[in-house]
Amino acid sequence: MKTLRRVPGMGPKDADIMIVGEAPGEQEALTGKPFMGAAGRRLNKWLGTAGILRNRCYITNVVKVRPPSNKYDRLEELGVSEADFIPELVDEIKEVQPKVIVALGNNAMRVLTGNESGIMKRRGSFYPLTLVPDMDIPVLVTLHPAARIFSTRPELSSICAFDLKRAKNRVGGEFKQNQCEYIFRPGLSDIAEFLQRHHNKPTVVDIEFIHGRVTCIGVGDSQVAMVIPITHTDGEPYWSEEEELRVWEEFQKFWDVAPIIGQNFSFDMTKLFNWVGLPKNFYFDTLVAHAVLYPTWKHDLALLTSIYTTMPYYKDEVKDWRGRITDESLWGYNAKDIEATYLVYEGLLAELKEDKMDEFYFGHVHPEILVYLEMSLRGVRVDTEKKKKLAQEMKEKIIEAEHLLEELVGRPVNVGSPKQVSELLYKQLKIKGKGTDKRQLKKLAARYADTSIGPIIQLVNKIRQMRKLLSSYLEPPTSPDGRWRTSYSVTGANSGRLSARKFADGSGLNMQTVPPEVRPLIIADDGMTLAESDLSQAEARVVAWEADDPKMKQFFLEGGDVHQRVADAMGVTRKLAKGVSHGSNYGLGVNLLSEMIGLPVKQARELQNSYFMQFPGVKRRMRRIDAAVKQRKPYYNPFGRRMTYWGMITHDTLKSAYSFFPQGTVADIIHRAARKLRKEHPWIILLLNNHDSLVYEAPTDRIKEAAAIVEKYLQEPVVINGEELSIPADTEIFEEHWEKR
Repeated sequence: MKTLRRVPGMGPKDADIMIVGEAPGEQEALTGKPFMGAAGRRLNKWLGTAGILRNRCYITNVVKVRPPSNKYDRLEELGVSEADFIPELVDEIKEVQPKVIVALGNNAMRVLTGNESGIMKRRGSFYPLTLVPDMDIPVLVTLHPAARIFSTRPELSSICAFDLKRAKNRVGGEFKQNQCEYIFRPGLSDIAEFLQRHHNKPTVVDIEFIHGRVTCIGVGDSQVAMVIPITHTDGEPYWSEEEELRVWEEFQKFWDVAPIIGQNFSFDMTKLFNWVGLPKNFYFDTLVAHAVLYPTWKHDLALLTSIYTTMPYYKDEVKDWRGRITDESLWGYNAKDIEATYLVYEGLLAELKEDKMDEFYFGHVHPEILVYLEMSLRGVRVDTEKKKKLAQEMKEKIIEAEHLLEELVGRPVNVGSPKQVSELLYKQLKIKGKGTDKRQLKKLAARYADTSIGPIIQLVNKIRQMRKLLSSYLEPPTSPDGRWRTSYSVTGANSGRLSARKFADGSGLNMQTVPPEVRPLIIADDGMTLAESDLSQAEARVVAWEADDPKMKQFFLEGGDVHQRVADAMGVTRKLAKGVSHGSNYGLGVNLLSEMIGLPVKQARELQNSYFMQFPGVKRRMRRIDAAVKQRKPYYNPFGRRMTYWGMITHDTLKSAYSFFPQGTVADIIHRAARKLRKEHPWIILLLNNHDSLVYEAPTDRIKEAAAIVEKYLQEPVVINGEELSIPADTEIFEEHWEKR
């Protein structure tokens, strides 16, 4: 060990804060000082943001020599082990006697606190110093500044700086642990009295759901949390039938009047719906509020707890939901969720007000939650007989296509197997290239369209598509009431667009991606007629107004086929003009544009340049966005939705920024209409949000009236660059099925 280049600890021996990393890197080994390379620069930035002077910290590492290739687990190649350095680290701690130790990374956390893993979950929490148990020194754990995750989650760098600020506050005596009373095993009178006290004040509700039903309901705030048991954790009833009925009656009274707070509360409301319906005064969702402030971040309660509370990480306390969980363990976990959610609510509410985003949250985003939850719960009616028939027809078509493929290539091929498709394409057919995904096969089909290979590739694609239709849409059963349901998320996309997935009970499907072949299966309810109102060329119009390009705006104002007018201006076909304009508006590079429009890169570049020459405002728009993103300036759409980009600025970052304004504006136009329809015309039943359209039903004798109302709300103007834009809406009314004519 003496022959190895050592990097000792560095800093004042009376430091209040001691920082412990894992091991030196290349620059540290060269200079003989800890944290001097790229990781050191990031650490310096964190310290500066936290208001901590580096030269007032004692900085060291668990291991004092650089491991081979910076791989901690390769220390033995140097003839040393981690254990060889532990006595020295203990001596450093005893000599410095800091008020707080900051552990950077998993290895430092493990050595100092005994927590074996989970730095991502545990960061931001304080733990006892188990390495020297007779010293009462809190250890704050956070990520190592050299962690690779910062490249994919750049916001974590800001969060780690916040962690260090927490260490500083602990030193300065500003760190206060919240004290919350937990009430378990309440009696019926206790429940009634507690809920009555919370009728008129913001209160958190959180459920635990095991064995297919609500197991307990947590209710409370940051001072007191009551856990109301419904069943034991083994599924056995906690109350008699009469007693449980009284519990639900008392909860219903509370549910109908109290301002309710929740975290990702659509889930809880879905599970409680059959018991108590939807709350009358749903007040705040911490997940959604955080997404309004920080749309590109994660929003789980563990992360929010680490930022807005001083509570240590607790989410692993009830880890194995399939194993045996005691009632007390689950209740303790539930109570902590209540306490944490209320503290997070207080922090987020203050931040919304400070950033002047509270009006946007309460007036725009929060009301959307119930709009889309009601749509999810309602679902759409499915023609089940037609579904069975279509499924059988699809199976027959797949068998026929598979037989044809076998005849063409001389052997059976499982198109669902990447290995078999790869062997077919690159070995048997001797095609140059690699990959078997949809995008690659599309490229190959276009390249070999005029050869004998082309039909084979097209057939592989066709069989895959038919299998997807069968497995994703035609074979899965509907709900017992003959409906498909989807779960919408108002935080699913950074731009404000919805995302959708299967319903909360695992049934249904993503109703935003229903292919044209499946749409005819959706039918109106008895006495109702379906309609769809669609915004016309919505995103392209928003781009024109945001770019403030006179020529493009004039095209839209004059009406007609705008894509054809763009094509005439560029001297190309309508199809080509549509592809070039859409790709160029969103910063698509010439290589991807070439692939999308099926032309060589040189021609794609020429077409894109021609487009920008015809509409120079579009290029200026992109330059303005580039400057704003690189300066980390917040970027707002006309409704007040905000975007800020963190970390390294890449081309993908800029592409995301180019799409944020048009996609978010169109999404918010749809959301505005949906909110107003729910509030002012509840007889118009909203069924689906398809990004730039709404699908709904109304009594057959009023469907034209309904269509006129929906169009009016969709066409309400927005102000962009000081000028109003009203996007035309077109409506199609369907006689029987949701099927485009």
